[in-house]
Amino acid sequence: MNGDRGDEELRATSFTGAVSGTIVSGGGDLGTDAVIGSGTSAALGSYLVADLIVSTVKSAVVSDPGGGSTPVPGSTITYTLVVTTSGTGTVANLVITDPLPPFTSYDAGSLTLDGSALSDAADLDAGDVGGTTPNQVTVALGNVAGGSLPHTITFEVTID
Repeated sequence: MNGDRGDEELRATSFTGAVSGTIVSGGGDLGTDAVIGSGTSAALGSYLVADLIVSTVKSAVVSDPGGGSTPVPGSTITYTLVVTTSGTGTVANLVITDPLPPFTSYDAGSLTLDGSALSDAADLDAGDVGGTTPNQVTVALGNVAGGSLPHTITFEVTID
């Protein structure tokens, strides 16, 4: 069950088939003598059951040149992606990618993460539009723990 801890024990027993205590001259590592014997060894290990879910909900708002919401050439589409995590554990290096729709052009400088502007270039900030993969928005969220606050990504395109 999520959040439970499990323990496993590995037990190994060796038997040589020879009389225990017999010395084998030069039979050990680097030519040392070896002593035949038998024995039992055990090791205990633990693990944590982690169930981590990443969800992304995408929405779009259309603004046409006449002040309405009809998707016609020249209309702007504002996309919002809300990324949430639930469960236990941490997802490492979470990267969200979203392809730009066909017959649209990305509106330069419109990419944001949690309300803060990101550059469009593949550089030191989290955002990248077309630099890593053509016609795609990429936002690197880094390590994200389950149950942390949601991240909101927005960007705009114009219908060609």
